[in-house]
Amino acid sequence: MAEQDRISHYFLDESRPDIARKDSGSAAYDHLTPDNAANKRKADALAAGIAEEIRADLYVTHREYLHGKRKITFKNARICTPEEAVSIIGLYLRQQGVFIYFRGTDGKFEFRCNEGLYFLTGALELLPAVWRWSRACAQFATSVGDASLAALSSSLLQRVQRALQARDDLCASLNLNQKRDTAEAALSSLDSALVFLMGAVDVSARVAHHVLEVPGSPHRAGWQYIDPSDPRKWVERVRASAPRLAALVDPGTEGYHTLTVLRRLRNSVHGEAMKSLVRKDGRKAPHTLTGLPQQDLQEILDSMDVLGGRDSWGVDSTQPGFIHADPGILLGKILENILRLLDGIMRETPVERLPGVRLTSDLCAPPADPHGRFSEMKRLGIRWQLGL
Repeated sequence: MAEQDRISHYFLDESRPDIARKDSGSAAYDHLTPDNAANKRKADALAAGIAEEIRADLYVTHREYLHGKRKITFKNARICTPEEAVSIIGLYLRQQGVFIYFRGTDGKFEFRCNEGLYFLTGALELLPAVWRWSRACAQFATSVGDASLAALSSSLLQRVQRALQARDDLCASLNLNQKRDTAEAALSSLDSALVFLMGAVDVSARVAHHVLEVPGSPHRAGWQYIDPSDPRKWVERVRASAPRLAALVDPGTEGYHTLTVLRRLRNSVHGEAMKSLVRKDGRKAPHTLTGLPQQDLQEILDSMDVLGGRDSWGVDSTQPGFIHADPGILLGKILENILRLLDGIMRETPVERLPGVRLTSDLCAPPADPHGRFSEMKRLGIRWQLGL
């Protein structure tokens, strides 16, 4: 291989392409004949081997065998799809202080913004129901001359925005050489994200409390809150006037189990702290795990089982007597589920009941101006970079 004024020689391990060719247990290319599928697997392994030998930072490909279950591994190159590459490069740019809405293929045409606007745009894109919800609160504030509800609704966006920023910090820590300091930094970011997300959930309950005129103090509003002095749950009072809203968090539902995982993990801030573990497995690079709180462990695991299974949450039970999880996978799954729940809550909260609210279809949707601050192109560009 020519590199400027010198030639480098690389050695390719021929055994791995042969192993890939014989890997008939793989589901890759199962639509082809056995011989053609075997040749495709071999070609995929050869291509990845080249990327590994030249120490490519990323090998961006749709090659099917490299993204499925396989008998061979590659160390020096991160294999990813184009979609995954966009989010990896997006994280890299943000860590350099570069926040880009969009960049043209020639590299010359691009839109940039500051960090706050970047993550605000991301939060808006991830919560499509927020446009109707927040505009109704703003109309109500204008109508009654009291901006408190509008300020409360905007704080939900702010907390989601900060959770996304904490996620970036966590991912950045996990991409450094893993040792005790970086592991602790990752867990600190995880704690912050959990607190911000729980705060966003609490805000959604307080807005619903106001909209529905639920009796009692708004400080007792909570989707899983039980007042010891009142056997009737707050959510049952919500059900009386907004049954579809209350049904989102009924026992056994996705919303109920999502809140259970978030609440139990967040509560570790007040009690038993989640502990980090830096593990080295064979030839793999060290990686950080977080211990799950023992006190609520079974409830957390039961809810994870309902929400796609423990593996999808990054749970690791190989350490005798302890259950750990990959903090990056764990937070990604929590974000995915909580954002879906928050969007459902905002969608089902009947904000049209507020005095002075007159919502039209265009007010319930993102701005249509293709050149505006929150245009579809800018929102999608940030969403792709966030990988959510």
